[in-house]
Amino acid sequence: MRQLPSIAALVTLSTLALGARAEEPNTGAAFLTGASVFFASMGVGGLLLTAKSGDHSIENAGWLTAESGFTAAPILAHGIVGEWARGLVFAAPPAISVGATATLFGIQPDAIENGKLPKQRILWSFFCVGLFSSAAGVVDAAFADRRVHSVVVAPSVGAGSFGLEVGGLL
Repeated sequence: MRQLPSIAALVTLSTLALGARAEEPNTGAAFLTGASVFFASMGVGGLLLTAKSGDHSIENAGWLTAESGFTAAPILAHGIVGEWARGLVFAAPPAISVGATATLFGIQPDAIENGKLPKQRILWSFFCVGLFSSAAGVVDAAFADRRVHSVVVAPSVGAGSFGLEVGGLL
């Protein structure tokens, strides 16, 4: 029940992303969508982490909620500009981090509060990898219109050869 607002926001933003495809990519909407998912997941995850109910499963759910948002943010941001595959590339490290964190929580459910220092470092490493990769993906979606205008595909014909040349910022 606590995650209902975040689920509703994710479904709404996903629906917007599916219908969005114009001549010029709407990079502002892409950035806003990605940033909204990014910060909403951090907010909901943070609320669950600070619940202090003594139940490690709630704290773990908060941590995983934040990391899951890191996975969704670049996918939805790039979806707005029609670059789903590029969004999946930026979402891969956070997705791997979520799986690795869930595995760590399976091994030691109280890793957030009572984990030994090496496990704490591993936990925070996964979190930071997801955080920075996701943020980079959301920012990258904001530059989609520059990529569209700076990529040139031209026919190439020479002595005994022909083909296509791709140049510019990829």
